[in-house]
Amino acid sequence: MQRTAERLLGALKGFEKWVAIASFGAVAVLLFSDVVGREIFGQGIFWAQRAAVYCATVAGLLGFSLCTAMGGHLRPSSFDKLLPTAWNLPMNRVADLISAGVCLFLAIYGANFVVNSFQLGERGQAIDMALWPVQIILPYCFGSAMLRYLVFAAFPALRPAEQEAA
Repeated sequence: MQRTAERLLGALKGFEKWVAIASFGAVAVLLFSDVVGREIFGQGIFWAQRAAVYCATVAGLLGFSLCTAMGGHLRPSSFDKLLPTAWNLPMNRVADLISAGVCLFLAIYGANFVVNSFQLGERGQAIDMALWPVQIILPYCFGSAMLRYLVFAAFPALRPAEQEAA
């Protein structure tokens, strides 16, 4: 079971990395095309900057999931020495379950936000398009992080080592 969970998390991380890379690549192509259009042809692509913001939003929010996958979140470490080190494993499991609960709440809230946006027919101001396809990244990233935290709680060996700031 742990091996299956490890493969699932690896595939999820790989997928999210490639989507984030593609999103940042789209940002570069859109902005470069807009600048070239303005400077060479005297006419930019009127929707390119807004589309680049949407792509950057997707990539940035995927960063939340990827940070969870790599143990790179910021957290206060001032309380680390208050409890015996023997308690680290159970405390990490409790922390992972609490984090999963918070992510579940945010995923549900985000899904409700997306559904309301869909039902209201909200559209972008600069680009006349429905906003819900871009907003769907909110419940996805929190749901993805929740899944990771649940796996980390169930299989502590899969929990990534915390990244230290240099």
